[in-house]
Amino acid sequence: MKSGKAYAPKVKRLCARLKRTYGMPRMAEPTDPIDQLLLGILHRGTTVAKAEQALARIRSAMVDLNEVRVSTPSELVELLGTGFPYATEKAKAIVKALSRVFDHYHALNLDALKTKAKREARRFLEELDGVDSATAAEVVLFALEGHAFPIDEITLTVLREEGLVHPEATVEEVQAFFERNVSASNAHGYAVLLRRHGEERIKRMGTSAASRRGASSSAKKRAVTKKKRGGQTRKSTKKTSARAGSRRSASAGRASKRSTRSAKAKKPSSAAGKRRTPSGKGRSKARSTTKSR
Repeated sequence: MKSGKAYAPKVKRLCARLKRTYGMPRMAEPTDPIDQLLLGILHRGTTVAKAEQALARIRSAMVDLNEVRVSTPSELVELLGTGFPYATEKAKAIVKALSRVFDHYHALNLDALKTKAKREARRFLEELDGVDSATAAEVVLFALEGHAFPIDEITLTVLREEGLVHPEATVEEVQAFFERNVSASNAHGYAVLLRRHGEERIKRMGTSAASRRGASSSAKKRAVTKKKRGGQTRKSTKKTSARAGSRRSASAGRASKRSTRSAKAKKPSSAAGKRRTPSGKGRSKARSTTKSR
């Protein structure tokens, strides 16, 4: 890992802090290698407790591991349950890994690895389809009691967040870094402590992120509501203005009609006056005729 010497003191301080906070866990009995393999696959992107529950569901629903091997991924996904992280990918990985183990050993167990050199056993595990380096390290550490330090994606995320490893370091590089800086006698205990620390930290980060998303969602809803109200107010103002304009137009129309009727009413009276004028002239002519007589 890049700048490993600079990060080594930080990791040692982290281990000391975790030991003070939680206490050093006791060395557990070795797990079954094949179960540890399945548990490692199920553990990706979730907690150990949820992975153990998922494995228990598979074990109780199936007659044996051979039935698991010949099952379809969709059947395993159904057993893993709704919302289980990366259920389809994990189901495919389980089927592939069990098939490779069966093809190699003609049995569904990894007891033969207990007698092999740890490096050889680890290399075999890493070459299995569906098995990543973290799962292989878990089998070596917890089942074969070898020197390994599994780093899963959750732990790597937390280490990066806390500035304890190089931000561009891969899982494999971080595992090798911890294996160089943590002795074989302490690897089991510190791996368990670091995994616990990672899960708790991610849980807190998830809660904070959910709170921020909730606050952001509420703010967006308020903004949308405000915008809608503003739009409704503008629409109402426009409607009021339109009504006022219609009323003014109607009033102007009525006034125009009244003036037109008034003008029409005046025209006949002037015509009547014109008719009376010739009639008056006629009477004047009659009077002058009478006088001449």
